[in-house]
Order: sequence, then C-alpha cells, then structure tokens
Amino acid sequence: MENVKLEMDNVILRSITLEDTQNILKWRNHPSVKKNFCLQEDLTKETHLAWFHNKILNKEVVQFIIVDKTSNQSVGSTYLRDIDYKNHKAEFGIFIGEETARGKGIGTSATKQITRVRI
Repeated sequence: MENVKLEMDNVILRSITLEDTQNILKWRNHPSVKKNFCLQEDLTKETHLAWFHNKILNKEVVQFIIVDKTSNQSVGSTYLRDIDYKNHKAEFGIFIGEETARGKGIGTSATKQITRVRI
C-alpha cells in the first residue's frame, strides 16, 4: 500500500514517510505512549529507520500517520503488522502521540478506518 490516504469524519490516515521520523521518535519516546509498548526502551532514529526500510518498504507492516482534520496536525500512528495476506488478518496497533489530541474520538475514527483496510 503506497501513498494511501483515507478520510473519515475528523481523521485522515496517510501512509507514513521518512519525513515523519521526528514525530514518531517524539511520540514513541514520550512516557505516556512508551508505557503501553512491550519494548520500554527509547526508540532511536536508527531503529526507526531500520523498521521503515525492513518492514514498511517490504510490506510486512502497513503504517499510517493519523492527521486531525480540524487542525491538519499529525497526531499519532496506526499500523497493521504480522500480516497474513492469504487470510486477510493482521495485528493492529495505534497510538495518539499528541496529548492535546487525546479524548477527541480521533483514535476511534482511525481504528474504524484501518480495520476496513483490505489486506
């Protein structure tokens, strides 16, 4: 899935790019986000770039940036990993990295969108 853009209600999901690296690092390393991940150590730029090149570009992971349509601000990320293309199944993940965007239904809308993606 390259250069995908999905819109619904108050949210746009767009394909992640290398330009999103700084936001991903900022969000994933924030204690309120990091505490919900299995890996608790800080995400480094090198680790993220390896993930991007090895997982996203190889289509092992489909990852989107969540954009708040009201402010046009990138606020988090959602993804599908461990994709079983034959049976159309995957593991789902999401995080809202911008604290000011939490509690506004953005995560709910993003979840509705990504779970409709046909893999």
